[in-house]
Amino acid sequence: MSLFVTLWLSLTSIAAADAVDSWSQIHDGLLQEAAYGQLEEAGKVYERLVRNLPADDPVRAQALVHLGQVRYTLDDITGATDAFRECIRTGPERQRCSIAMNDLELEQISITKTPLHWTFDDTTHGFIHPWSHSNTSTIQIAKEDQQQSMLAWTKRLSPQDEDELLLGFSLSTSPSTLRVRAKAEHVDAYLRFLFLDRYGRWYTLPTDRAQQVSTTSFSTISVKLRTLLPMDATHPPLKLEDLSRLFIRDVTAQYSPQSVENVIFLDDFQLY
Repeated sequence: MSLFVTLWLSLTSIAAADAVDSWSQIHDGLLQEAAYGQLEEAGKVYERLVRNLPADDPVRAQALVHLGQVRYTLDDITGATDAFRECIRTGPERQRCSIAMNDLELEQISITKTPLHWTFDDTTHGFIHPWSHSNTSTIQIAKEDQQQSMLAWTKRLSPQDEDELLLGFSLSTSPSTLRVRAKAEHVDAYLRFLFLDRYGRWYTLPTDRAQQVSTTSFSTISVKLRTLLPMDATHPPLKLEDLSRLFIRDVTAQYSPQSVENVIFLDDFQLY
């Protein structure tokens, strides 16, 4: 056997042993969490792996996921955010950490009481844009034709490209109506309103069709919450106190062959 082959086999064996040891440390951290409730100690295990492993190592990505979760459980919101952002930036668990970041942000700004009215004169609102779409679209407070302020949702249309805005609920009251005004800038937009309860059950409008948003004038979209229907016929009607998420999904790409940048303006959001 040549010296080169011997050296290669030795390095391969070392790398394999290191990988097994890294996964073993992940399991040790999970054991400390689940069996002993030692969240701080588990966090130290994950921090050590994050610090010592290469950025593209799948074990490091797993460590970042668990580190973010541990820090969030310990009410270290800043630390959890840092862990999830690093995971999104570098790792193969980007999608998982994007969802975690969405949930973390929504829990901080969820709607807790009604009636509620947002005019978007400032940044005081509860909409977030998913981290998984942060490179293709944005939301910001802007003015259409230098008129009143509103929420501007900017994105580039391409075939099969969908985007969404998220809104969280943790309600102590039971509203009956959701209402928002919307207008598109370059091409007519089509929006679907999807609702999720805290048990993971999906609900939609009775017609279950996209709402058309014109470029010529504002459309008022009004949703009677008690008329929402489960997307799975085996699920019960929605209890408004269980309402957890609203997804406003832009499905314009299903209706328009154009590949352009479009802006959807939202204004006068009400929940009552």
